[in-house]
Amino acid sequence: PAGLFLGIFLAFGTVLLLEYVDNTIRRPDQIKDLWPVPFMQVVPSSKRIGKNETVTALNSMSPVTEALRNVKGKQLLANGVKPPCSIMVTSSVNGEGKSTLVANLALLFAQGGIRTLAMDVDIRSRGLEAMFQAKHALGLVEVLRGEIPLEKAVFQFGQDNLDVLLCGQELSDPSVLG
Repeated sequence: PAGLFLGIFLAFGTVLLLEYVDNTIRRPDQIKDLWPVPFMQVVPSSKRIGKNETVTALNSMSPVTEALRNVKGKQLLANGVKPPCSIMVTSSVNGEGKSTLVANLALLFAQGGIRTLAMDVDIRSRGLEAMFQAKHALGLVEVLRGEIPLEKAVFQFGQDNLDVLLCGQELSDPSVLG
């Protein structure tokens, strides 16, 4: 019996120790506790929206569309009456939805009458190309190299107020631009 109690005690202690050292973020409110930055919105994932589709493919009252509208509204309110000059979306991991978020926010801002430029600066992934279903040969890479002016690389998407700057030439090593 003493061995049984010792085993239960060690197992319970191990579970408590593992819980204590676990720094996994499981809920949005934990982010607020860890970092003193404004928390915008949790955008739910949706199996109904394809990998390269925008919110226009969903019902206008879907949870994903509503969450994106909340992000847009919070961005507008954060600057008072002026729309933000720039919004940067970043992540350290591929496949987290950066391009999807950028494309959808750009569409929502443009639909709201705000002139918008969506830029794809992820030279390795080139996600906006698929999101906007565009094959634009010239883009950011060519502008940075000085081969073309910015005006030639930017093209108007089918939506009023929405311009897009894609990556341009694919580079396996972006450091060659520097």
